Amino acid sequence: MKAVFRFLASLCAAALLFAVLGVLYVKTQELKPESRDTVNGLLRDLQQIDAEVNTDVLRSKTGINKHYDYLAQAQQLIGQAQESLAAQRLETLDFSLKGAEQQLTDAIAVKLELVDRFKAQNAILKNSVRFIAVAAEDLKQKLRDARDPAGRPVHVAGLAEGIDQVLVETLRLEAAGDSGGVAKVRGLLSSLVANRGAYPPAVAESFDIFANHIITILAQKEREDELLKEMASVAVTERIEALGKAFGASFELANEKHDQYRIAMQGYGAFLIALLAFVFGRRGRKSAPIAA
Repeated sequence: MKAVFRFLASLCAAALLFAVLGVLYVKTQELKPESRDTVNGLLRDLQQIDAEVNTDVLRSKTGINKHYDYLAQAQQLIGQAQESLAAQRLETLDFSLKGAEQQLTDAIAVKLELVDRFKAQNAILKNSVRFIAVAAEDLKQKLRDARDPAGRPVHVAGLAEGIDQVLVETLRLEAAGDSGGVAKVRGLLSSLVANRGAYPPAVAESFDIFANHIITILAQKEREDELLKEMASVAVTERIEALGKAFGASFELANEKHDQYRIAMQGYGAFLIALLAFVFGRRGRKSAPIAA
């Protein structure tokens, strides 16, 4: 019976010893060196796509891009890069990385929502700008057709020239990079509005339509500029850099631990070999007298 207990005790001790070796081995396999290149590559991709989004927004604003396909494609690429980054499960390397990754995710969500709002606002602005030329021509035609009770043409000093000035400056707003153009158009329009009482009824009616379109365009332009300022304030690049630095530091720390586990496994393996040699050597010495 004692022999059975000794055998079971030896078996348990051996299992425990090899279990420790197994744990050390697993620890040396947890860190994958290629994951560093993968994560850094994904962060570079996100930073590059974000820069492309900024460029495409400006191109759409100035009319260089006639559609929003490039922006839509960039938004799709950002989503794919985010999914690939989430699949890396950075929190398994260091749980604190989850917070940095969430901050980046939130910043990107805000940026993409602003991009969608910009596309909608910019589309409305462009349509309004296209129509204003028609409204201006209709107003000038009404002015040319205007007659007094005696049937003579009515001359309204400065109105035709003012319409052209307002139209030209309004069309320039599409490519304008600051709010100075809005103030200029508003000033020109205010001068024409001040003299509205002198316009013939048909001209005044057409002028109201023209002026309302201009006012709408100015409001849309201001909203678009506000969106661009909000977009510029979203710290996507800073969040990418912060996550990259945090990941690099965590990876270096994990790499040091990996080396420690590897050395420990090698030392522990040598200890097991020596222990096995001692046990089998002792058993050999015990069995020799019996054989003799």
